[in-house]
Amino acid sequence: MAHYFDLRANVAILAVGVLFFHASPAGAQNPPVTISVDANVNRRPIDPDIYGVAHASAAELTDLNSPFNRNGGNNTTRYNWQLNADNRGNDWYYQSIPERSATAGERGDTFITTARAANAKAMLTVPMIEWIAKVGPNRTKLELAPRSRQQWRGRLPALVPLADAAASHHVGPAPPRRLHRPLLPAGRRVQRRRVERDAAPPQPVDPLAVGSELRRRNVDQRPRAARAALKSWVAPITRERQSASPNTTGAENHINGATTQADIYGIFGREGLDMGARWTTPAASTPTYKAMKMYRNYDGNKSTFGDTSVAATVPNSDSVSAFAAQRSADGALTVMVISKNLSGTTPATIALGNITHRGTAQVWQLTSANTIARLADLSLSGNGIVATLPAQSVTLFVVPASGTATPPQPPTNVRIMRLQ
Repeated sequence: MAHYFDLRANVAILAVGVLFFHASPAGAQNPPVTISVDANVNRRPIDPDIYGVAHASAAELTDLNSPFNRNGGNNTTRYNWQLNADNRGNDWYYQSIPERSATAGERGDTFITTARAANAKAMLTVPMIEWIAKVGPNRTKLELAPRSRQQWRGRLPALVPLADAAASHHVGPAPPRRLHRPLLPAGRRVQRRRVERDAAPPQPVDPLAVGSELRRRNVDQRPRAARAALKSWVAPITRERQSASPNTTGAENHINGATTQADIYGIFGREGLDMGARWTTPAASTPTYKAMKMYRNYDGNKSTFGDTSVAATVPNSDSVSAFAAQRSADGALTVMVISKNLSGTTPATIALGNITHRGTAQVWQLTSANTIARLADLSLSGNGIVATLPAQSVTLFVVPASGTATPPQPPTNVRIMRLQ
């Protein structure tokens, strides 16, 4: 079983300075850009677990073709699995609130069942704090249960195969006093935190909760803030397993949230992240939800962005960014191009290197119209794709690999009979 720690108490939120974008007049054309893609450079596998979500329904998991679903949040810090209840801390008057079912562990059981129904894995948050929810009289008080997490974890393997589950150990967001009341005198609290920290297995820690800063950004600041934050984080990735759980963008109902989400997915794949869980699952009607579908189910038939990242370079990623990957199932090259210009169209030329193709490219596009549209196929000029990018848009180009289709063969076991 893999262990992923959600140590938001120890996460430093990166402050990004005020940024200014120049918006072209409405209808104006932006300077043309050339995107260079080389299928032989910077090849690395893309782990599908970077496209994880949180608290999604079975229908959402299926529609997003998401590989795993995360159970987490502030209330999971003090979840009592035996009472199937949690304490809401400062989120709701420090009340302990039970689930509708009094069955021990029902929340986790149902969550795993929901994920498995959509052929997805489940990530459950396991509290590391010994003080957990207590229902009934004085439900603002907590119950001391030092072995609760070990008992719950010991029960889980009997319910779900280890290959289908992961545990996210949760100690609460920073600073703890904003969410939970202090339980011990100051000196003993520090000692207890050190003991719990030192007793934890030496597993990778989520280094950044992306959305904590992005939610504060204005529409013209969010994309650049996302890239600045991620750039400072992904560069030193060298450890064995890396997770970004949770991550979010804000502005889910705006096309700007969609372009930011598409950018983050592209960066995760390019930089070799192992796992990410989007917090939470946006409504299916939002542009951000559709941006997620652009990577995992753009055509409604579970066709995906490629699973082997290759090099894609652009002159200025703050205006137009691009990510490319080959799909192992059929050899197709997929190129995701994200225009962040607030207005005006952008002429784009995509130069393809070290790729054989059939001379055409499928085009799928998400704009402020808030729909994934299949556009007319484009004919390649040599090894180049020429297109026009709308303002604030996500465009996926799918270049099928070349190959000679096998001509149909006549049947050899047909008996011809003449009917009178």
